[in-house]
Amino acid sequence: MSTVTTLIFDFYGVFLSDPYDAWLHRHNLTRTGDYDEFAKKLDSGAIDHEEFFALLAGRSNESLETVRAAFTDHEPLNAQLIHLIRSSLTSYSIGLISNGSQKVRTLLNEAGITDIFDQITLSSEVGMIKPQPGIFTASFEALGATAEEVIYIDDREENLFAARELGAQTIQFTSVEALEAILKDMSVI
Repeated sequence: MSTVTTLIFDFYGVFLSDPYDAWLHRHNLTRTGDYDEFAKKLDSGAIDHEEFFALLAGRSNESLETVRAAFTDHEPLNAQLIHLIRSSLTSYSIGLISNGSQKVRTLLNEAGITDIFDQITLSSEVGMIKPQPGIFTASFEALGATAEEVIYIDDREENLFAARELGAQTIQFTSVEALEAILKDMSVI
């Protein structure tokens, strides 16, 4: 087994609760059918946020402003996770893979934490979305790591499965406390 050199994190569901999941839940909907397709189009860059919000407004009978607010009014980024990375993971390369747009970079900049990442891979910039293998290999290569040297952390099993299929170790994110315990068990920290 290769030595771990790199940890790569998901963004939504790890650093920030996913506002789309919250919106769907409030409307008793699931990320299937058209609602999955809308997300894929946004994440791949095929449509922008305003077009995405308009699709949701049309389906929900909410105003465009109400839908937009559901995605822009959010809690701060996960301070415990940021502290863990800054305090305990400084000897590793740190990456981020997100099914997201430039909005992710904006949120990271606003939070003042872009410096904790050696590399950021956004689906809208590379034209691939998780769980497509290419988005993972693009990130691994940009970080100069083989899949065997990577631990990938995500809240969604389908994304973890894809990373494991490439040879990465994976951790399903449920909380910072659980992540820290697993990383200790793996002798990463």
